[in-house]
Amino acid sequence: MLVLAFMLFCVIMKALSEERVFYIKKKNHGKRAFFLTLASLICLYLLTYIFNFIIEVNTYKIKSTKVNKKVRVALISDLHNSRYGKSQKNIIRKIDAQKPDVILYSGDIAEDYKGNKNAFELVTKLAEKYPCYYVSGNHECRSGNLKEIKDKMRQCGAVVLEGEGETIDINGQKINICGVDDYFIGEQRFIKQLDNAVSDIDMKNYTILISHRPDLEEIYKNYNFDLIVSGHNHGGQWRIPHIFNNGLICPDAKLFPEYTTGKRTIGNSQQIVSRGLSKLTPPLSRVFNSPEVIIIDIEP
Repeated sequence: MLVLAFMLFCVIMKALSEERVFYIKKKNHGKRAFFLTLASLICLYLLTYIFNFIIEVNTYKIKSTKVNKKVRVALISDLHNSRYGKSQKNIIRKIDAQKPDVILYSGDIAEDYKGNKNAFELVTKLAEKYPCYYVSGNHECRSGNLKEIKDKMRQCGAVVLEGEGETIDINGQKINICGVDDYFIGEQRFIKQLDNAVSDIDMKNYTILISHRPDLEEIYKNYNFDLIVSGHNHGGQWRIPHIFNNGLICPDAKLFPEYTTGKRTIGNSQQIVSRGLSKLTPPLSRVFNSPEVIIIDIEP
């Protein structure tokens, strides 16, 4: 579908550039330029509209001696209360097809300036099938309703982590899942939550940290998490292949952000960053940057 939209763009531009399509006299160059500009804007709108709605499922594999059976993790980030079909069926269908053992929500699932029906509906329906763990993002923290959002997430069936670590059993093996609020709460509180999260768990188990922001490596490297999952940067919004591989801009208005997607190493930890599921209207929407659900296979 994306290829067809791009081909349509090329065909229209080629057609408009040929005089056999529009016989325009020299004095009508302004009219021709108007049609070229209009056609370009229409095609750009169609492209960004398409990139906003097609969900990609991307899988990462991580090897670890701390597991003896595969653990499959689904990562959902930065939904921002977006809607994907009736009752969020488009996301749920993608998740169900992957058969995860656990679902992690790495923040900004809800929004800070509008109702969150879509966000809570997704969490409720997935929590009926899978263990779900949620941490806040910057939008939820600055909403002024963080407590209410967390309470609602609990009612929906998710475990809300705010500086805690929990040990769960997956396929007969112990996995630690830790989570912290977004860095918006302040550096001292953020670090205190990290310290609390690891204080009562056995780090000999495979240990995952859910933390909204990816670019806090100077803090993360002081801990020995096996895996850190994050979001926040929305894949850089506009990604131009081979030019802006990490995207053009992130939500903090930082141009050419460094960490927007994929896997990297921080100290002794692996980090995986989601491009998220947020939808925005043109011209701020996604270009070559489809919404993303991540599957992580932790294998022996």
